[in-house]
Amino acid sequence: MTRRWLRACVVLAGAGALVGTAVVPVLATRLQVSNRVVATVRLGQMSGAIAVGAGAVWVSQGGEGFFDSVARISPSTNRVTTTIPIDGGVASIGAGPGQVWVTNTTRFTMVRIDPSTLATSPGPPLEGIGGVVAVGFGSVWVAVDAAGTSVDRIDPSTVVASSAANLGPGTSAIAIGDGSVWVGNAPSSAVARIDPTTSVLMPLSQGLRPAGIAVGAGGVWVVDSQDDSVSRIDPATGRVTATLSIGGLGGGIAIAGGAVWVNNPTAGTVLRINPRTDRVVATVRAPSAGNQLAGAGSSVWVGGPDQALRRIAA
Repeated sequence: MTRRWLRACVVLAGAGALVGTAVVPVLATRLQVSNRVVATVRLGQMSGAIAVGAGAVWVSQGGEGFFDSVARISPSTNRVTTTIPIDGGVASIGAGPGQVWVTNTTRFTMVRIDPSTLATSPGPPLEGIGGVVAVGFGSVWVAVDAAGTSVDRIDPSTVVASSAANLGPGTSAIAIGDGSVWVGNAPSSAVARIDPTTSVLMPLSQGLRPAGIAVGAGGVWVVDSQDDSVSRIDPATGRVTATLSIGGLGGGIAIAGGAVWVNNPTAGTVLRINPRTDRVVATVRAPSAGNQLAGAGSSVWVGGPDQALRRIAA
């Protein structure tokens, strides 16, 4: 009995050792993949605006400061599946379930892309040149540089635009989350929230000059590229609860993998901020340009000055 018991123990110990040996490399591999560039997509042209949604990554591309097409990238293959010409140029892109919207650079108009057929159709006329775009709460929200409005709300079913808010010219950021639409206006040094049900505008934080806004990971995160800082706003109180000073920020900001990501074009890096500690916990080598950064799920996408789009595992 004693010998049999000892043999059983040896077999179990050996099995445990095998299991341990099999599991540890898997865990180590996962840890090694996080916070690293896992794919590089060559575009052949300079990249501009980036949006993630409707089952793909959408990137404007062109040259000499004018972007005249949108490339669709498959997240499953990390390859460009098609390129869609856009009449009037691309200023910004917004993507959501079943719809992709583009603001034109040279016209007071928008273009809608059907993500299933990749066909384009005219969007609504705007009162001014359209800027950043966000999709949510059954509507499309777009910054407009016009005297009477700074944010327009578009009904996708009727393709009609109406004024949703007026923070003055220069609305620089729009983000969806936490039951509201969040808007940043750099010239006015203001961040405000729009109630999508009542369309009531509620000014919140003054003193920030938003270059980008992201909502998630327990806060509203604002990049102030003039002060090289990232501020965290409590969505319940509207107050700034933390500010991180980070040199060389480009204005891009995204939420992915439960963390906040910002780009630093000066250093050629992308930084990961832990929302629990409000500190930078990882630095990834990845060249970027301007605010060319977007994220969703467990991936961050960053456009660089070398005609490439890089995917970072969050």
